[in-house]
Amino acid sequence: MNRISKKLYSYGKFMGILLSITSLIFFSFYLIENKSYFSLNYIYSNYKIIILSLFIYFITIFIMIISCKIISDKFSYRIKFTHWSIIFMISQIGKYIPGNVAHFFGRAYLAKKYGMPLEASGIAIVLEQSGVLIAGAILAGLAATLGFVEGASLRLPIVVGMAAIVALAVSILLVRKRLNIVSRLTGTLICALTCYLTVFVLLSAANIVLISAMSGDWSWPSALRVASALVVSWLIGFVTPGAPAGLGLREISFFSLLSGAYPDSVILFAAAGFRLVTIVGDALAWLIGVSLSSLQGQP
Repeated sequence: MNRISKKLYSYGKFMGILLSITSLIFFSFYLIENKSYFSLNYIYSNYKIIILSLFIYFITIFIMIISCKIISDKFSYRIKFTHWSIIFMISQIGKYIPGNVAHFFGRAYLAKKYGMPLEASGIAIVLEQSGVLIAGAILAGLAATLGFVEGASLRLPIVVGMAAIVALAVSILLVRKRLNIVSRLTGTLICALTCYLTVFVLLSAANIVLISAMSGDWSWPSALRVASALVVSWLIGFVTPGAPAGLGLREISFFSLLSGAYPDSVILFAAAGFRLVTIVGDALAWLIGVSLSSLQGQP
């Protein structure tokens, strides 16, 4: 069974990387076709909204750090917030490595240095990611039900929601005796759901700012449409194995979901701009994490 699982993961990883590269090529093609809209003067004239989106993205990073700390506290491993900041900021850059799991291994490895056993951090990560998937599935399902995304997208929240529940059930069966996880499950999931519902709202806000500032449409229907497209496209990139940080997949999905609602140049600017925001944000977070680690000294 172990060999079969490894083969399935390797195959899924290969297909995910292939999908990511293909999507990135198509998205790059659209960018080249509309390159006249992306002159230096054009970008400079809109730098304020990119900086605002970057600021919003940084807030989500700190909310995710808070989530990690609260969950680890529930496992009775009280790591300082500063140390969790170092762990998260340094490890998060690993999501850009093909495979889309390196940041989890990095987080578990660094958490161990601060006294959290690999077994505990592993199951905490599973619970946290279950919260991520369930939160995303709730929002995507709500968006599809209310008609902000096409009906075909209803399959996505169903699949990711089921995957999250299965992962959660398996994790409970595997470690229920050793970590007494059942008694801590409710509070941990509520924490993860609350944090990541907030994260999705803020990520949506960053994209709404980019789209609305370019299109001039600040109406509620427009904001909900953009938020729905962000959640669904983010989930597609997140659940695809092998796709580094959903690169290419997220952008092409976001573009497809909003195509026709706004000019192509507006959607392309928002998709490319938000990818720039996340890369710069994660790079700055890594630099801050490394700097804090150097100042405080690793244990």
